[in-house]
Amino acid sequence: MCPVYQDKRNGQLFIQFDFQKQTHKQYLPKGMSRTDAKTIEAKMRSDLMFRSYGITRNDVLFEDFVLDTFLPYCEQNLARDNYKKADYICTDALAFLKGRTLRSIKPADIELFKSYRMALKTMHKRARKPATISRELAVLSKLFSLAQKNELCDYNPVGRVDRPKFDNVQDKVLRREDEARFLNAFDEEQGQMAKDICVLVLNTGLRQKDVLGLSDFHLSGGTIRLVQSKTTRIVQLPLNSTASDIIAKYSGKGLLFPSPKTGKPMIYIRTSIAGACRRAEIAPITIRDLRRTFATRLAEDGADALTVAMLLGHADLRMVHRYARSVETMRIAVEKLVHPTTILRTDKLRIAK
Repeated sequence: MCPVYQDKRNGQLFIQFDFQKQTHKQYLPKGMSRTDAKTIEAKMRSDLMFRSYGITRNDVLFEDFVLDTFLPYCEQNLARDNYKKADYICTDALAFLKGRTLRSIKPADIELFKSYRMALKTMHKRARKPATISRELAVLSKLFSLAQKNELCDYNPVGRVDRPKFDNVQDKVLRREDEARFLNAFDEEQGQMAKDICVLVLNTGLRQKDVLGLSDFHLSGGTIRLVQSKTTRIVQLPLNSTASDIIAKYSGKGLLFPSPKTGKPMIYIRTSIAGACRRAEIAPITIRDLRRTFATRLAEDGADALTVAMLLGHADLRMVHRYARSVETMRIAVEKLVHPTTILRTDKLRIAK
């Protein structure tokens, strides 16, 4: 029997049903459809059932959970940049989910939000990349996972939404034969600091934010002890002679690489790197590519996965596997099937006769 009825006097819909020998009746707002009325009736029955067993179901609004719980959690547990990204994507999601309870948000709502973000142009009027959409969905997934742990929703709706497909394999490295030409292409005056930063990354594998903000560190015995910006962990890294000379050259004045204009930490040096690549006539690279070059060369020179992971600051060994898949490494591997005495060099192959 349909639990939704219509009052013959004013045409208003109302819900009426019996539960545990008691009749429950509730009038609905004017203009509500029978489909919505059935949804409300099902929720009423569910709430009554949970209350009858002493189980309380909290219906928290999306915006309340974001402001009171999720963003404070991100601020305490994430790096500053990641917190800003979480704040940005949550603010954008409010346009779709504000006024909704966490329990009422379905995968279809997340699909609508995903479609909106994919169609929205960036601030540079470019199409938003699938990798960006995937990272944004990861933020919402973390939000609903936290809500689920606190029993504020029954499941994570983001987990039932397909992520955009994209190629996540990044294998661009600075070839050994291009390194000298690249470093010599920096401007002697304004580009000297940028050049030294690139050399330091090639010899330490430091992340961009760590190397540009290098100030709170301890140097002794050929090692450097610092706090990683991404993981907030304290790490101790060995320095070779090249890296030690660069740090000694700039140390003693607080921030190791201050901005020449502001004296504050630099945000990036991609303009200087792009200019050097253009003058050296090589493919454009970034600091991340130089970090990848450091790891790739370690793998090519025979360093084990655990050593590479420790030097890079990775907690998961699976992250290291991509560095061992360079074309040079694979080329040498198949060449050794024909010439077992091939010497492992990536700059050139030398066959023993």
